[in-house]
Amino acid sequence: EPFGLVVAESMACGTPVITYNRGAMAELIEDGRIGFLIKPDDETAFVEAIGKVASLNRSACRRRAEEKFSVEAMTKSYLAAYQSVLLKNEDR
Repeated sequence: EPFGLVVAESMACGTPVITYNRGAMAELIEDGRIGFLIKPDDETAFVEAIGKVASLNRSACRRRAEEKFSVEAMTKSYLAAYQSVLLKNEDR
């Protein structure tokens, strides 16, 4: 999954995420804090991360989801994107 809707939903539930570092995962997961980013196809590291997941703070996962994906955060991001497009069109 290139964006990671499942990742966002998991974090919103306070569930740490272990994922291969592909697509947008590095933008979503704070490695070692709310999940683990694993080098693509490194199955050994993935299995090792499973053993460490209990050390992660579930509340931190939830806070990260709120920071990135709350209604307020999403609205601000959309408005910033629209503003950027409008400013580029004004320059033409």
